[in-house]
Amino acid sequence: MSLAVLLTLAIGCMHCAGVCGAAGEDLVLLGQRLTQGYVKRFRPVLHWDQPVTVYLDLSLYSILDLQEKEEKLTLQLLFGQRWQDEYLSWDPSQFDGLSHFTLPASSVWTPDVTIKEALSEKTSVAVPYVSVTPQGWVRLSQPLVVVLRCSLAMFRFPFDIQKCNITFGPSLHTVDDVKIALERHASAVFNESQSFSSHGEWELLSIQTYSFNETMENRTYSRIAFEVVMGRCPMFYVVNLIVPSALVMLIDLVGFGIPAESGERIPFKVTLLFGYTVFLVLVNDILPPFKHATPVLVLSTEKEPWSGGELLDALREVEAEVREVGAEVRLTLERGRTHRACLELMDTLDTLCFCVYLTLMAAFVLAITGLWLWGHEHY
Repeated sequence: MSLAVLLTLAIGCMHCAGVCGAAGEDLVLLGQRLTQGYVKRFRPVLHWDQPVTVYLDLSLYSILDLQEKEEKLTLQLLFGQRWQDEYLSWDPSQFDGLSHFTLPASSVWTPDVTIKEALSEKTSVAVPYVSVTPQGWVRLSQPLVVVLRCSLAMFRFPFDIQKCNITFGPSLHTVDDVKIALERHASAVFNESQSFSSHGEWELLSIQTYSFNETMENRTYSRIAFEVVMGRCPMFYVVNLIVPSALVMLIDLVGFGIPAESGERIPFKVTLLFGYTVFLVLVNDILPPFKHATPVLVLSTEKEPWSGGELLDALREVEAEVREVGAEVRLTLERGRTHRACLELMDTLDTLCFCVYLTLMAAFVLAITGLWLWGHEHY
């Protein structure tokens, strides 16, 4: 390697070291200038009669869980805040064109924005720093896992659509001190969140935003509410609950074709009732508890499942009673005292029961179909 090449490399290394040293000195000087004399206990405004406007942003990452019994919704989201700190500004030309700077979040003023419906809130990943621009704009982003209170409407289960609010606002500063504004439009928040949260049992349908002022104890606070609309994915319940129930109802309907005088209809109906009772006991675990209103789909109002021993004892008792009734019916038919009148009465009741059963089955099918189509048409 020639002497000229070595001299060129040496000069280049010295230049890079000088530039890096200058950049490092600029960072140190800027950090000292921004933090020297800074008091984080006070709002970062030059004029105390001017409020600080905090711009909020939200990205919904995942719908983790919905507990119907306790009416709790667990979400994973990214919560961002942006505000202007009039004491954190500099001229980029004086600091080698530095366009942004990071500071520990504990060393600067941060707004006391909380979630009104939050029962518990934790940061999934600690973010100890904030980003600052030359104009004094400060940004703080926090990934959160939050458990919210949510009032549920279960009447249309499993085609139900739930709406839960996430209300942000300061707990101490009034609207004269801190104002809350939305950084992005609700459509942009929904489009970004939909790509992350469209999996699992729930599907994100829409996100709406509302800005308002709330008055508490003669003090007015600024608020922003995100209304999260979710739709349950019903295919699991359709396959495991609705389809077997429809088959049982269809078999029960076919049972009306058994002649009444054969004496086999009552054992057939009772056997079918036993089978459906066992089916309800088995699927009881997949049904959510219903606190206020019973859904259209649920045909049984039992809150607690029967144990195996209690169910077998009940089945044996009913079987014994059915046998006794069957023996009495056979004895009556054998005697033939009122054979003709009984057959006419049974035919009349049979026709009436068939019409009522067919009407109820048609209403059930129309209700389930209507609820399903209603959910797809509205969202």
